[in-house]
Amino acid sequence: MIKKALSQLSYDKKNNIIVCNYINTFIDLDDTKGILKKSQSPNSPDMLYIDKNKKEIWFVEFKSSNHKSLNSWKEKSKLRKKIFSGLFLIYEIFCKESCLYKEYDKFYFIAYNKEKIESSEDELLDMFEDFSSRSIEFGLEDLKPQFVKDIFTEDCDELKKLFQKRFNIEFIKETK
Repeated sequence: MIKKALSQLSYDKKNNIIVCNYINTFIDLDDTKGILKKSQSPNSPDMLYIDKNKKEIWFVEFKSSNHKSLNSWKEKSKLRKKIFSGLFLIYEIFCKESCLYKEYDKFYFIAYNKEKIESSEDELLDMFEDFSSRSIEFGLEDLKPQFVKDIFTEDCDELKKLFQKRFNIEFIKETK
């Protein structure tokens, strides 16, 4: 499987924006799907991370868009399609040898430009952040737990914190 730096995986060519500017390498699902040798490969998530110890597969989609533009019906539909395409691609790629992936928990993370709206109420709520439930954006909550164990819709900093805590991965900033 082909690996690339996070800064490359999260690069939005159209808008010339890097969503997650780190040199850590992860599986490039867009390039890896080329091994299927199909004339039309489905649209897939940008990044894949497989933890064999915890038996977890993480799909990550990077969006340079903000919440408002991602919350349209068209964009929500595209995100759902990418989730299912990623699940089907993993099945095709892994089941050539064996279907052990079925035992893995699957997670999906959408890293996007999450706008910060600061107010005294937000600051108060942040104090209780560990006790509050996390919301899943873009109408994707119904995919849990039938298709994926959990879905995260956060910014790059939250992806970094989650991977550091869960997999002990230290992220290194790109210095170009």
